Amino acid sequence: MTLRFSALPGSRERQLKRQYNNPLFSEQQRNISLEQLTKVQNEELAQLQVFSKDFQELFNSASKLSENVQSDVILKLKEDADRLYEQAASLPGDNENSQESLVKLLKVIMKAVRHGAGSDAKAISELEQETEARAMHMGLMKVPLVVDMLNPNSLIDPENLAATILSADADELRAGLQLFELDQITQLYNDAEDLMHECEKQGNDISDVQPKLAIIAEALRVA
Repeated sequence: MTLRFSALPGSRERQLKRQYNNPLFSEQQRNISLEQLTKVQNEELAQLQVFSKDFQELFNSASKLSENVQSDVILKLKEDADRLYEQAASLPGDNENSQESLVKLLKVIMKAVRHGAGSDAKAISELEQETEARAMHMGLMKVPLVVDMLNPNSLIDPENLAATILSADADELRAGLQLFELDQITQLYNDAEDLMHECEKQGNDISDVQPKLAIIAEALRVA
């Protein structure tokens, strides 16, 4: 039976799609059932509904702010906007417009926070560092593999991490490796190499996977 995956799947459905009939994964992981797929699709659609509600509430709250709003209210809005931006990347459908709206809101919020910092050089420096870190994080959140690994409800775990990494394209792989420390990349390389040898012994063609192992090796070299 051929499964019908969504055109714009959410994070967990993307992982099921990676696993489906993929010899890099264990037999249990690559044999995806219709029931399993349907369950994940329904759960992610429910999460999308919650997101839509939280998104609307956030902008309703932001629209009612006064000039003398308390700093803790502003910081809560910033925290919620950051959280919803990350959630949007993991949900099904095209959520780019929602993310763009959240980016615009965050710019307004950060302007207010910057105004509140006055001439405090240390506070301003910390805000600049935060803004830079957020921009880098948002850039990474455009990479599906990164989103799927960071998802709190991710289907990616230590058992299938190497298979998942080796199933990604080169650009995704390079971005994903930025999430790991040196010792983790070392372990990942060893696991990926073992997995490739096992797949080869089972008669699978691993020619398209070998260059990805080289990318992991390069990440080790420059770490």
